[in-house]
Amino acid sequence: KEDLAVKAFQYNFRKVNQWLYDFMIKGKNPTEKLFLMTEFYRNYYDFMVDFGGCPIINVTIDAKNINPTLYALGCYEAKKMEGKLAKIIQMGMDSKEFKDNLNAEQTAKVLYTMIDGSILMAFSHLDKTYLDSMMDFVDNYIRERIIQPVI
Repeated sequence: KEDLAVKAFQYNFRKVNQWLYDFMIKGKNPTEKLFLMTEFYRNYYDFMVDFGGCPIINVTIDAKNINPTLYALGCYEAKKMEGKLAKIIQMGMDSKEFKDNLNAEQTAKVLYTMIDGSILMAFSHLDKTYLDSMMDFVDNYIRERIIQPVI
């Protein structure tokens, strides 16, 4: 039973992760990748509502006290996604596209938390405006706190 739950999560997560990757790969630079990420999540609710919601949120909430293996896997994949976001931020810092005083890991944690929190709220309340509003906020956050101003 546990093995089946792990395989189902891996399948669902890979599918969603591939959709995000295919969407963000279109970005020619770190700035474009971040804005493509928010565009992806603006549409996330519409294609995930029939899919059963976010695999990571579903697993980490449901499995925490019931299935430690599945819970650990969900947490691992969430940390990997956060790490990929930190790499994009670091690339932007290295290319002088982003402010050099950022902490890539901390910035990724903040962005990932805002996105995941809005996903949780959108699916909990069956209201995609949580995602839409947060992606507007994240776009402004990227413009004001991440991107290096052009002088």
